[in-house]
Amino acid sequence: MGSFHARAYAGLPECELIAVVDVIEDRARELAAEVGADAYESVEDLLRHKSGNGVDAVSVVVPTHQHVEVAKALLSRRVSCLIEKPVASTSDSATALLPLANEGTVVQVGHIERFNPAVRAAVALKLNACFIKADRVGFPSERSLDIDVVRDLMIHDIDLTLAFTKGRTLEEVRAVGTEDMASAYLGFEGGLLAGLTASRLGVKSERMVRLFTDDCYIALDCERFEARRMCTEALGRYLELGEVKQRLAPAGARQGKMISELVDIELLTAPEIKWSADPLRAELRDFLAAVRKEKEPEVSISDGIRALQVAEEVLRAIRDSRTIRLRGRTDD
Repeated sequence: MGSFHARAYAGLPECELIAVVDVIEDRARELAAEVGADAYESVEDLLRHKSGNGVDAVSVVVPTHQHVEVAKALLSRRVSCLIEKPVASTSDSATALLPLANEGTVVQVGHIERFNPAVRAAVALKLNACFIKADRVGFPSERSLDIDVVRDLMIHDIDLTLAFTKGRTLEEVRAVGTEDMASAYLGFEGGLLAGLTASRLGVKSERMVRLFTDDCYIALDCERFEARRMCTEALGRYLELGEVKQRLAPAGARQGKMISELVDIELLTAPEIKWSADPLRAELRDFLAAVRKEKEPEVSISDGIRALQVAEEVLRAIRDSRTIRLRGRTDD
């Protein structure tokens, strides 16, 4: 994953990539040669050789259990950090970064789906969702086997759910699962419910988020960078027509196709965007803008810790095989 960050930085005009750090020396040298940077085996070597040359920002893309150790070494030297998700192995250990993040350095957490064009299109609508359904299925990957599927995959949708329900108190968590498959229900104040499913044992990849409001259904295909909206009121009007009901009754397998012909489905993202969208570049640009003090980071250290706290509640519910009630907890 770090190689993706390095190549993306190398292609951004607003920064200069000066170094790649990897404990595997040959890998560091190979990547550094590719992107035109120096290679180092440790953060200590980087800071010793580059401290006078102005290391302003670093992406921390190491195994999760090393996030806090590496980030603390950089932040203590006033080097801003983009830390890949999850921000740490535990939310308690992540809180050690909070004082360092408040001393003029930026800490952003790599919840990359926030920069997905489909998600951004939905956020722009300022929806008042009453139900959220997310399904995330991936393939086994050696780069994430040090953490469970909840902190590896489901945490993406936990973060999105918290972003879409900002200000609402999480009151209840129900979950079942294993190390590689999990399903959770999050109950928020006001009756809002989110159902999240994640698996890294899939035979095909899927990243779908569905938002239901009082009058709309929004489908976000995070793999294709597509967001579509259907007005449920319009569908209801069509289904009330006897002629339409008669047409649908014998349609069988063609029923879905006929509904799509009858109901206006609005594409919220530009059709060509899937060929040009690059959420990682957008994420790095947002991070660099925050380092230049032009804006606050899109995903703060507090956002990353909050998502990890909810992931831990899901894991606790799975482990204890019971409902976790969280009365009184806020999103702050």
